[in-house]
Amino acid sequence: MILQDSIKKYLIRLQLKGQSEATRKNVGFHANAFKTWLMNSYSIEDTRFVRKFHIQSYQKYIGLECDYSPAYINQKAIAVNSLFKYLKKEGEAMQDLDFLESVKVPQRLPKVISMEQYDQIRSSISLIDEKGFRNYTIITLFMSSGIRVGGLSRLKVSDVNLDDKTLQVIGKGNKERLAVVGEQCK
Repeated sequence: MILQDSIKKYLIRLQLKGQSEATRKNVGFHANAFKTWLMNSYSIEDTRFVRKFHIQSYQKYIGLECDYSPAYINQKAIAVNSLFKYLKKEGEAMQDLDFLESVKVPQRLPKVISMEQYDQIRSSISLIDEKGFRNYTIITLFMSSGIRVGGLSRLKVSDVNLDDKTLQVIGKGNKERLAVVGEQCK
C-alpha cells in the first residue's frame, strides 16, 4: 500500500480510538516527514518495500545528521513506530521490521520565576476593569496551583470549589485531576 494512504488510514484509526487532535496532528507530521525522507532517500512509496535497513538509516539520519533534541528525536521515533506497528498488524508492512529506539532524554528542572518577578507582574496589572481582574486571576492561579495553560483554558466556573480551595482540571490526554489553590488565590 502507498505510504501516504497508510498514514491517512492510520490517522483515521487514531481518531476512532479517541486520540486528541494534537496527538493525531503530531503523529501525522512526523509520519509524513518519514515518508518524505524515505521517498527522497530511497524512492520508496509502498509500505511493503520498507525494510529493516531503511528504519535503521532513518534512525541514523535523525540521530546524527539532524540537530534535533533528544525529546524531538523520540517524538519522531514514537510516531514512526506506532505507524509501522499498525501497518504490521494490518499486514501492510514487513513483519521483520525493527523499530526506532528511544534516545535518553536528560532530566531538566522547570524554569520558574522568582517571587520578585511574580510580584512585579501582578503589580503591573490594572484592576480597574474586568480584563485586568481576569489577567490578575490567571497569573495568581498559575503561581498558586501549578496548572498548565491547556488546563487553565478549559477551566469552567463549575470546576472551582472555593470552600475546598480546589480546581477540577482537565489536563493532557483528557485526564482529570484536582489542583489546590492558596488562600490569596481564593
